[in-house]
Amino acid sequence: MSVLAYLGDEATSTAKAVLTVAGTGIVVAFGEAYAGLLSAALASAQKLPAAEIREELGVCATTAAPGLLAGAFLLLADLIGLTTRTAINGALWLGVLTLTLCSVVEARGSRRSLLVRWGSVAASVVLGVGIIVLKAQLH
Repeated sequence: MSVLAYLGDEATSTAKAVLTVAGTGIVVAFGEAYAGLLSAALASAQKLPAAEIREELGVCATTAAPGLLAGAFLLLADLIGLTTRTAINGALWLGVLTLTLCSVVEARGSRRSLLVRWGSVAASVVLGVGIIVLKAQLH
């Protein structure tokens, strides 16, 4: 989302915005997978089983969702004729929604108390809205 906030300040093309946002999502997902697999490999004296690698990659794939959805939204917005700046603002709000949904999904799978799960979701929403508010204040 911070990438979107930055792009909203720049004179950028839709194609550049889509590649930047979707690419950032993919890079973040690969970074998460690398960190998870590296820590698992360091904790084990044996080769990681393929099932564990697939599981880690599947779990980390959700971190790409906000960037990929924002990229798809930017493409759709361009097709219907929205300006890049308007599309980026819409993608920011879609990012907040996506982060909220990802937080809800992750919270449901955790073994934490209901209070902690709700707090995690609320923190994600506050972070997303905070980024948008900061972007608006800087303009």
